[in-house]
Amino acid sequence: MDPGCRLSVFPGSRVSDERDTALLQPGQTVCWRAHAPHVAVLVDGAAYFEALTRALLRATRSVFIIGWDIDTRVRLARGFSGTYPEQLGAFLDVLVRRQRRLHVRILSWDYSFVYLFEREPLPHLKFDAKTHRRVHFELDGDHPPFAAHHQKIVVIDDALAFSGGLDLCDHRWDTVRHEAHDPERVTIHGQPYAPFHDAQVLCDGEAARALSNIARERWRSATGERVPILARGAHSWPAEVPADLEEVEVGLSRSGAAHHDRPEIREVETLYVDSIAAARRSIYIESQYFTSRRIADALVSRLGEHDPPEVVVISPRVGDGWIESQTVGAAHAQTVARLQVADHRGRLRIACAVVPGGDSGESLPVFIHAKICIIDDRLLRVGSANLTNRSMGVDTECDVSVEAVAGDLRTEHAIARVRARLLAEHLGLSVDAAAESVAHQGLIRTIDQHALEARALRVVSYEDPGEPPSPTAMAFADPERPVSPSSVLHTLASDELQQRARSAYLRLAALLAVLVGVVVVWRLTPLAQLLDVDPITAWARSWRARPGSPLFAILVFALAAQFLVPVNLLIIVVVLVYGPLLGSALAITGACSAAAVAYSLGGFLGGDLVRRLAGPRVIALKRGLASSGFLPVLVVRVLPVAPAQVVSMVAGAWRYRFRYFILATLVGTLPGVFALSILGDRLRALVQQPSPETILLLVGFALLMVALLLWLRSFLHRRGKRERERWL
Repeated sequence: MDPGCRLSVFPGSRVSDERDTALLQPGQTVCWRAHAPHVAVLVDGAAYFEALTRALLRATRSVFIIGWDIDTRVRLARGFSGTYPEQLGAFLDVLVRRQRRLHVRILSWDYSFVYLFEREPLPHLKFDAKTHRRVHFELDGDHPPFAAHHQKIVVIDDALAFSGGLDLCDHRWDTVRHEAHDPERVTIHGQPYAPFHDAQVLCDGEAARALSNIARERWRSATGERVPILARGAHSWPAEVPADLEEVEVGLSRSGAAHHDRPEIREVETLYVDSIAAARRSIYIESQYFTSRRIADALVSRLGEHDPPEVVVISPRVGDGWIESQTVGAAHAQTVARLQVADHRGRLRIACAVVPGGDSGESLPVFIHAKICIIDDRLLRVGSANLTNRSMGVDTECDVSVEAVAGDLRTEHAIARVRARLLAEHLGLSVDAAAESVAHQGLIRTIDQHALEARALRVVSYEDPGEPPSPTAMAFADPERPVSPSSVLHTLASDELQQRARSAYLRLAALLAVLVGVVVVWRLTPLAQLLDVDPITAWARSWRARPGSPLFAILVFALAAQFLVPVNLLIIVVVLVYGPLLGSALAITGACSAAAVAYSLGGFLGGDLVRRLAGPRVIALKRGLASSGFLPVLVVRVLPVAPAQVVSMVAGAWRYRFRYFILATLVGTLPGVFALSILGDRLRALVQQPSPETILLLVGFALLMVALLLWLRSFLHRRGKRERERWL
């Protein structure tokens, strides 16, 4: 086990012999199994933010806040915090000033550029500048490439702990009513947003200390600082928060990719597979996405049985944004369609939640962000892990589970009551009515009876799921294993891009052959009399002598490239005019400037318009550039799969990291500029003083360049193939 999981069971935990056959197995499905005097399931942001605020007000020594996104401007509980500010950053500042021994440690994912416009700018500086020095903020980048830190944990004095799907950021607050025009459900800028559903667990006792250990280990991994756990002290459960379960054991399951000295962790996935196999009557799931291959396999197997359990999956109707709908959204549709084919007994319902839409008369969709699974009345789990491939073993996740052992009717009743609360919220029923309906006629009939009402769970069907997502895009959006540099090269050198590159090589060879042929015919036949080289040479000298001509040449280069004048042709012209040395420097500067202009233009126009302007080639490029790192752009620059400006516009439209983009453009342009400088210099020599030796040298150079490009393509393909075989 990793350093954050040295113990399986806390001292004093109530472990019975019946746990030998339990689902919560330390070292397999959970890392910790610990006793909790109280557990509360906080449904939706209003309940969580209020409970968190009340718990923070009692903090005296230590607070850990671990999240995917944390925003200083988000409002906590509204209207009751007294003399404390409502915004998180200001609230924590006042809190530590009044509690002189209190330290607050905040760890947020060091996010991808893709989320730049969804997040608070410069959070590190804002926490440092606006809060007390005992509020410590750090960004967590200690994970493999393209992985994310996705746990959402808050631990207070190592005695109370929250964990689940809710981040302390914008677009999270809502009530269980999900009213169409709730004046409190607005962004930090005052703009209303759609109804939002999520859940968080609050626990105390040894379970809270277990979550504290996970939070501390993540902090140590990201920052290098070891923070000792506090001695046990008196810390009462907040009386304002009713407990759903009492005197139970809590299991903590994690996911995480192997990284440095840390082993791979797949406890979340293992518990899902085992619990689905153990279900007798019903499987109730809420998840933002459903793309996991192994979880889908487990459900397909159960649905294929003679008497399968009822399976209910509640998720959003569509992905959040265009990129998600084209990647994990498309994979979600494919997964759902596969489950529907396997459902031969009508025991499956894939549904989205809707609520009354107010004045419009239409129902509003509720965005399902929760990650909940309830198996029969036996297992309740709430966590951060979506049913995606990356949540099973790439991103860092944490799920909290409670299992009713055989004969524990009190815990079984409590788990059933939590499920009834969720159904009551979605169907507009009382909790008692929802519980009674499920007890008498099951989950599916309860849902179907209310399917046409304004507040309901509407069945979603994907009989025609559309085109499957690109394997290239999914290798970055939803990988089953971390994406290595070799696999990046293989992905970017996929068959589709290789075919485009191969065609480009042939076109380049044909162009060079035609160019050489024209020059030879021109110089060795009477056609040479039609054009005198001397005036052109004189014009080039006079142009070079003008003040500011290099700057003007860069400007013309950058503008001409926007009209899809081939960059390689512009490089040759610049070299012909300014010579190989100065011409190369100006060509590199012009190429980078042209790329930056096209990148900015692509960002301004947006993905849809760029796709319409550039045509089908955008799809292949978007798949190839599915990551925002240095290697993808470099490889696409080296492989001539599309005009340089199209590549730049696509990169800008899909918001790839600019520093990686411009650095890869520079490095990828250097070999071409060098080669074309030699080519341009030889062309000038051929025009001015043709000879068989010069012609042979030029033809040989052109063939060498084509051979090098073909070798590079083959090398990338072999490297990627070996990496994929190693994974499989």
